[in-house]
Parts: sequence; C-alpha cells; structure tokens
Amino acid sequence: MKKNTMIQGSLVFLFALSSILWGRGLGQSKDFRILDLQPTVLFPNRTPLRQVAKLQLFNGTGSGVHCRISLRLGGRALEGSMTVDAPEGASTDEVLVPDISSPTPLEVTVADDANGNVLAIWHGTWKPQRHWKVYIIKSSHEDLGY
Repeated sequence: MKKNTMIQGSLVFLFALSSILWGRGLGQSKDFRILDLQPTVLFPNRTPLRQVAKLQLFNGTGSGVHCRISLRLGGRALEGSMTVDAPEGASTDEVLVPDISSPTPLEVTVADDANGNVLAIWHGTWKPQRHWKVYIIKSSHEDLGY
C-alpha cells in the first residue's frame, strides 16, 4: 500500500511540474508568448526596403487580443508599429523588418492595444538575407499541326 501511495504522489508531482513547465498552470493558461520569428525571402518593392518575416504568437489568455507590434533594431526604435488581432491559440502574422547589411540585434514587443500592457518580448540577432533577382522570360510553343 505504501508503494502505491508513493507512485500516486510521484505522478501528481510530475503532472504539476509538467503543467507549470508548459505554461498551463493547473487548468487554464493565462499567458501570451512569441513562439518564433522566421525570415522569408520576400522583400516587397517599397522604399525603404523591408523584409517580410513570419511572427508566430501563442495567445493563452482565453480570448482574442488586439495587439500592437513594435520593433527595435540595433537599439533604435523603428518608426511605425502595426496592429494585429491575435486569436486564442497559435497564430502567424507578417511583420516588416528593415533590410540590414550586417547581423544586428532585434527586439520585437507585443503590447495590448487597449491598455498598452506589454504581453511578450522577443530578442534575437537578425541576419542579412540574400537578395535574389528573378528574371521571367515569356515563351510559348505553338504546334500548328503536321
């Protein structure tokens, strides 16, 4: 009987520990996180040149949140911020990161647009991306018959 109680106690402890580590508490999650920021090869034809990046968010607050996303590149706040609606659960949004020539520290801040509370911050080093030129040549083949 003592062995069964010890095993049950160990299982409860492991469950509680895994719930805390995964940000679930012991029931409903109340967190908002930036899961990842991934570069793409896309540079929209605008001035100044900016790179499209995929920002992956996790909203565990229990309801959708209207967010304001702001960027700091090399310690300098970038002009203009964007707003997105973050539904409950995981979502992906596009952000525009200025083109750079050398690796630069980047900070992404997500704040609640209603009250300005910071929900999540992501820190990383943004690396310059290769610029591709794609040439499209129109060609056609007509087979008029034999």
